[in-house]
Amino acid sequence: MRRVAFAAVIVLVALSVTGARAQPVCQETPRAPANPVFAAQQQAFGFHDEEVVICSPGYTDPTHIAARLWVPSSCPGVGGCPGVVIAPQFTSTKEVVLSDMLNAVHRGLYALSYDERGQGTSGGQATFESRDDIVDQAAVLRWFHHEVRPTKTAVQGVSGGGWLALTAAIFNCGSARAAHYDSSIPCDRGERWVDAIAPEEPPAAFSFDEFGTCQASFALSAFIESRAYPGFVPPAATCVAHGTPAEAAAGHVRDVITADLGPYHLVSRLGRIDVPVYLVTSFGDRTVLPNTVVREYELLRARVRNPNDPYKRDVRLLISDEGHGGVEGNFAVVNDVFSWIDRILRDKGPQRGAPVVIAQHWAGDAFRLEREWPIPGTKVAQLYLSRTANDAAGAGKLVPAAPRGSEPADELMNVPMDSGDPGRAALVGAPGVDQLWEDTSPTPIPGLRLDYETAPMSTTIELSGDPVLTLWISSLNGVGNGQIHAALYEVRADGSAIEFSRGRVAVWNVGTRPQKATVLLTTSDYRIPKGSRLLLTIMPSDVIQVTPAVPGGTTLVQHSGGTPSALTFGLAPVDRVPPKGTPPSGAAYTSDPVGAICGAFALPC
Repeated sequence: MRRVAFAAVIVLVALSVTGARAQPVCQETPRAPANPVFAAQQQAFGFHDEEVVICSPGYTDPTHIAARLWVPSSCPGVGGCPGVVIAPQFTSTKEVVLSDMLNAVHRGLYALSYDERGQGTSGGQATFESRDDIVDQAAVLRWFHHEVRPTKTAVQGVSGGGWLALTAAIFNCGSARAAHYDSSIPCDRGERWVDAIAPEEPPAAFSFDEFGTCQASFALSAFIESRAYPGFVPPAATCVAHGTPAEAAAGHVRDVITADLGPYHLVSRLGRIDVPVYLVTSFGDRTVLPNTVVREYELLRARVRNPNDPYKRDVRLLISDEGHGGVEGNFAVVNDVFSWIDRILRDKGPQRGAPVVIAQHWAGDAFRLEREWPIPGTKVAQLYLSRTANDAAGAGKLVPAAPRGSEPADELMNVPMDSGDPGRAALVGAPGVDQLWEDTSPTPIPGLRLDYETAPMSTTIELSGDPVLTLWISSLNGVGNGQIHAALYEVRADGSAIEFSRGRVAVWNVGTRPQKATVLLTTSDYRIPKGSRLLLTIMPSDVIQVTPAVPGGTTLVQHSGGTPSALTFGLAPVDRVPPKGTPPSGAAYTSDPVGAICGAFALPC
């Protein structure tokens, strides 16, 4: 009942703050003539700053969009240089991307950032990856194209800004396509607005929950930060009511939202992109899974290789080692992205031969180059879950051969838990926490945390790709509901552990007869050296990450001959020869963080 009440509160708050909104008349900013203040700014800082207002017709309501334009001193006030539009991250303002603006103007690029509707000093009701956001972006690109007249334009953004970077190429790459919101119209018809995109950690489909679980903390914070956007209410209410009688009464609302945004499901429209693309993701992203971003990369690369597809563009992928949004603070990533943008817009040719860049903890957090993703030569491997009568409760094994006989099932109680790093009860699920406390050690808890561990590695292996955990599960009472959270760790010889992949799924109405449940773990590329072990942990509801599922008894994890639960993963060749070229380097991984920040902001310190 508490979950249903929470959903009802959200609905009532939304109804109380929404309604008819009077919109002021929008007066769009014309470009000012030569200004002595601009000249003084250019002499002092190397660029001048303009605060502008852009009028958007919107999709539901017209409004004004507040924007900031920086013009480098090496460029004319109008025309003559390429430019970059820095798309806003959800709930962030244009002030947050000052270092990106500096990076761009120091390369001689016009730089424009703006506030989404309902954020910063823009007007209107904030939304979330909606038609309004697409229409507003079209207005920004139109203004940039007509008022600044860059020779070519790139769109870069992180998270929601990454989504906007994708929509820029799919819907807003010219007046004809933007006017009709029809991705089948070629970008070259009418005026061309977009020549390259750099989406970083971009969501490619509107979905509150792709795992059957509810990220209540995200839904609540997003609802507040968007000034009570009513579009959050239906999917949130449906999600938290899942498994209760209230769901039947409100079950259609999620379909309404999906139908509204269905035409803008971006994965199905990647074939409409006809510009170069630099995709960025991170292994630690738990909000927009790296799996989805690398899938976007693979789809675009498949088009490049297809002789029947005219799309022959530079497509790149960078996988770093941060949490969601952290790539924006990784100056090594930012520098590489803007260097690529500069080269692409000036027709300087590829940045380097290798299209893939990867950073990982086992590599000392240094970037390295790869010939492709998946890493060429990667082979599929499988380990099976096992626990014999001689093993302690909750402490099983990962073995190369499937079990043949009957093994005792492991009980997993559906209770709210802290499924973070082994041995730690704080800062749960935060990537990098286990790197701060190197003494973390795995501790199985019968019924609450199940551990399955390999023997020490006889040689170094490299797990690469998207691991998949296939479990055979049943329920003691025949009506089991719950969640399964799984994670992979390296356990070192001294007992310390490092997490490198994680996933979750909700299970509903599990009967007494075993059935399959699939847990997709996050993209990984991690080396486990000789002497270390691979550890798989399984836990129930995570009270930090998601709303606990409706209680439904105990889940039984089966791993007998007829129900062989298993972990499937890729093994990349550890002796591969790296491609030629220079990987990114910069402020993210440095012994001088103050100097790195000063360098990013061009400060004399």
